[in-house]
Amino acid sequence: MKLRLSPLLIRSTTVVFATLFASTVVPAAAPASLRGNASGAAEVVLAPFEVVGDPSDSYEALNFTSLSGTNRSLDKLPVTAEVLSATLLADLAVTDAIDMLNKYATGIGPGETSPGSSSASGTQDGDRFAMGSFSVRGLDAGPVRRNGFLTAGNLGEAFTTDRMEIIRGPQSLLFGAGSTGGVINLQTKKAQFGRTFAQPTFRVDSLGSQRFELDANVYRKVAGRRVALRLGAVRSDQNFWRELLYRQTKGYYGEMAVELLPASNTVFRFEVEDRISEGVEAKSQNTVSGIPTVVPNNSFLAVLLANRSPALSQIANGRITWKNVDSLAGNSNASRRHEQFYTATLQSRLAPWLHGQATAVYQPFGLKRTSPNTFQNLRAPLTGGNPLNAWATGYLPSGQSTQGNWTKGTRGLLTADFNMTRHTKNNLVLGADAQKSRNRNFNFQYYEADASGQIIVNPAANLNTAAAGRTAMPVQWVNVETELPGFAELRKDRYTVNGRSYVKDDIKHPNPAFATPDNPLGYNGGTANATLSLGESRAAFAALFTTWLEGRLMTMAGARYDYTETNNVVPATVRAGDGYSGNVGFVWNVTKPVAVFGGYATNFKPNLLGQVDQFSQTLPNGRGEGREMGLKLNALDGRLSGSIAYFLNESRNDTQQIAATTRTATDPSGINGRYYTFNPFAPFGRDTRGIEVLVTGRPTNNWRLQLGFTRAKGKESGTVSIPFLYNDEFRTNAQGQVLLGDGTPLLVPVSTATRVAADGKTYAAGVATQVMTVAILRNGDANGNYRANLAPDNGGILNSAAVGLAVPGVGTGRVGLPIAQHQLGFRPAVGESLLARSGGDRTIGYPRDSLTFTSIHRFESGWTKGASLGVNTSLNLNTLLYYYVDTANGNGRRPLFSPERASVNLIANYTFKLSRRLSWKTQFNLNNALNERNLTRYPNVATGVIDNAALRTDPRKWIWTNTLSF
Repeated sequence: MKLRLSPLLIRSTTVVFATLFASTVVPAAAPASLRGNASGAAEVVLAPFEVVGDPSDSYEALNFTSLSGTNRSLDKLPVTAEVLSATLLADLAVTDAIDMLNKYATGIGPGETSPGSSSASGTQDGDRFAMGSFSVRGLDAGPVRRNGFLTAGNLGEAFTTDRMEIIRGPQSLLFGAGSTGGVINLQTKKAQFGRTFAQPTFRVDSLGSQRFELDANVYRKVAGRRVALRLGAVRSDQNFWRELLYRQTKGYYGEMAVELLPASNTVFRFEVEDRISEGVEAKSQNTVSGIPTVVPNNSFLAVLLANRSPALSQIANGRITWKNVDSLAGNSNASRRHEQFYTATLQSRLAPWLHGQATAVYQPFGLKRTSPNTFQNLRAPLTGGNPLNAWATGYLPSGQSTQGNWTKGTRGLLTADFNMTRHTKNNLVLGADAQKSRNRNFNFQYYEADASGQIIVNPAANLNTAAAGRTAMPVQWVNVETELPGFAELRKDRYTVNGRSYVKDDIKHPNPAFATPDNPLGYNGGTANATLSLGESRAAFAALFTTWLEGRLMTMAGARYDYTETNNVVPATVRAGDGYSGNVGFVWNVTKPVAVFGGYATNFKPNLLGQVDQFSQTLPNGRGEGREMGLKLNALDGRLSGSIAYFLNESRNDTQQIAATTRTATDPSGINGRYYTFNPFAPFGRDTRGIEVLVTGRPTNNWRLQLGFTRAKGKESGTVSIPFLYNDEFRTNAQGQVLLGDGTPLLVPVSTATRVAADGKTYAAGVATQVMTVAILRNGDANGNYRANLAPDNGGILNSAAVGLAVPGVGTGRVGLPIAQHQLGFRPAVGESLLARSGGDRTIGYPRDSLTFTSIHRFESGWTKGASLGVNTSLNLNTLLYYYVDTANGNGRRPLFSPERASVNLIANYTFKLSRRLSWKTQFNLNNALNERNLTRYPNVATGVIDNAALRTDPRKWIWTNTLSF
């Protein structure tokens, strides 16, 4: 295994060192002062903007900057937060932020894709995850942040993470316009003055995964100035319990801190991170066809597994199991993510009472994902288009890619200490920030090319079409009995199929000749499969912290103004909005161990992307309010701390994309297509309230613990109805005859042994025909043939080709008509619309009751000296996933609850002192020790018919970690 530092990191380090040696020598400032705490460890008194990890092995954080950007003690702030320290992450052997939030944090709603539908995924290792889909207090938490600014990207990789902070409630003072639920912030490792260490770590697990990680810090004084360099690297080959699913990650990290002017504590920091992750993710809802006498065509494989169907023995030679049902032709859902982070920070004491900080961040990123496109699912030999004499799946290796995407941001902070009166101590924080972003997301496909690799374009074809005169690669079939992984390769740009060459190309290309106001770049065939947007925002904020009565009372008041703008170049829309956010609160130290606190916060949530509802109306900006009050605890001379809080959150004009299953149920693909060629969102409001208990402690020197409990109850404050749409409208005349595009009647053979003519009128001599009519489609002809087969939930005509309605020109081309205009008289059993959300419903997607507990004890004497034993438990109860319509039982709306999730994880480690400075720690983790698996059957939202099933927890797994420290 070879690990090399990023060339950019090496160059940047060289430049900083050269600048340092060329500078004028200034006498060194005195080191940061230390004061003893109750545990006997030294507590560092930090500069106003400094954030460091806890050098002692406890679960507490020394400081907290995630409210105003300045260093404060959490027990003196009128907010509630859960801090997951580096020590806790190490004890739990967590290397992925997604895992930490899904499995170990308290009361967090999981980061599932397509939440609130039967196609949801994201709760097991190897599922596709969504870093922006987590919820706090039952409300959206928005994107996960990095160091309190911009986002942490789309990777959950945590080799640079020093700790994770979950700030509860609408705390928008520092983080800007966002969610009412809370903010999740990842704090990265920082170069530390005064410490030199190195910690290489090697880890393996029961699934054959291997991971190497390095964390090192070097401190020196150079020319009288303090200099520190923090370095990190990771190389990970991670396997998951399901076949074919994996993730390979490599990354490098470095931060240099240089004390430029010791007298004013002027410090410059420069951070670089480069990480690449490739892997195959699960694809759910695979179906099977070709053996209709055993199971109906398009039966869901996972449902057959959940029901232990005997038909499984006849499908793919009995090979389908829970280990591969989500990964058939696995690399048809592969992705490669490349993310980089560059941060430069300069901070200084401008006067004895005034400090300043300036930060600049640049985050480029790229994504390539292959997807199945026209996925044929699992087909029996020689059926359903499968040309192989074996069970097979068929798909196109097409997908999505992002190119030239980036986010840039700058922030300035000033903090001033003064006495407004002789009885108060005041601290004023002023800040401003600005951001710009570019997001380009284009779909690609493989098209036929000549011997030189140039794509062949048919000059006779209409270039203003989706194909733009190109010939796409045909569907490829893969024998799952011998080639379960499939054939597509993530990095491959060219294939040879049946002697023909196919080259990857964007589906869309600009052409000025095709430009329109809605398509200003003139993309062929319109703007579908192409997104290009530019974003910009500006903000200013201020906060005043005041200490009264010699420290017995602390108050806070803050306000923030945000302006945001998004220019969607493709498709062409511009969206802008501005609004105010604010925080007020107090902490009153009633007694030494107990303080009373209360807080109020409001936030502005802009509709940055110009989201539209199902009627194509742009949705309004959102707003949230949060109130909380409770107790802050600081007992046993600081060994036990935490909070008990009661909260009430209100969120208005929230938006959530209407789930794909809901769109399919209400907007079937008809002979004219579909109405929803865009992604509609639903506006709604929610109220949540509950209690939170968060406790961190070290009751004795050799015992550390962390406890979290939440009970949250929420309800919808609005109603969202999705209308059923009619997309099968066909041409008719006053006599009820079905017409062709030229106005003549559609003719079909009397005998169904003859297929309907391609033009709907030209047949061989002697073939008896009849005029198709609406009456025939409703009731059948004299022989009972040609009756339209209607989908029971939405009335879509399932056999449109067999009855001639798919003949070009028969369809009117109109989509999105109300179901009341259905020409065959169909009416949905549940009414003309599907009730997706109802006022008074319970809110979805998070546990009502959640408990997490971690405790580890270190032995300090006897033959067990150096050993530690611990346990981590988590319990999630009453998680409402979504509501569905149960057509089999009176069309009532039913809630679907996730099974209770109880997990017990065991921890054991031993530290060997090899020398005065060298130690070796070996640790064994047994996750899900009781091997609890939660099988969930998912009903369709519109019918209640089970159309998916999944295990929501991972099986038992052991992890062995070895760390050298010197």
